[in-house]
Amino acid sequence: AQSSPIPGFELERFTFNPGARETMTMGSGDLLDAKRLRLSLAGHYAHDPLVFTVNGTRAGALVGNRVTAHLGGAYGIFDWLEVGLQLPVVATHPIEFLEADGAPLLQGRVAFLRQDRKQPLDLGLTLGVTFPLGTAAALTRDPGLGLAFIPRLGAGYSFGPVRVGAELGATVRG
Repeated sequence: AQSSPIPGFELERFTFNPGARETMTMGSGDLLDAKRLRLSLAGHYAHDPLVFTVNGTRAGALVGNRVTAHLGGAYGIFDWLEVGLQLPVVATHPIEFLEADGAPLLQGRVAFLRQDRKQPLDLGLTLGVTFPLGTAAALTRDPGLGLAFIPRLGAGYSFGPVRVGAELGATVRG
């Protein structure tokens, strides 16, 4: 039994690329064309995403299993600018919660280079921010103001049906 609750933080580390043309799990610099809308529903399962150890030995799992659905949408405003929104919904959680909304992620993506415009590769910058609408008890909200800033730089190249990409990013939170 815990004498005091654990401090709340956003446990979710996985985000999708709601405007993906090629891959939903990583930004590889590709953006939607202007006036294109993409809606998505994706999910994932995490086994033991939060365990604690004593002297290097597993002592238990605070969160043993977690299933999250991600509702997403993106719209290409221009060929070089896209906006997107993701809403994670925790479908199962072992701490007495059956459903808990996660922190929504609003993002803007800018293309610097586009392979489909006869440039050597796709190169894009994503700037995202999460909003404090989750709950600390369900581990769906960061401490403090509950905001997080998520910058990412993605690059990709398509060889016919094969896509190679890389993404570098960070999550800055309180």
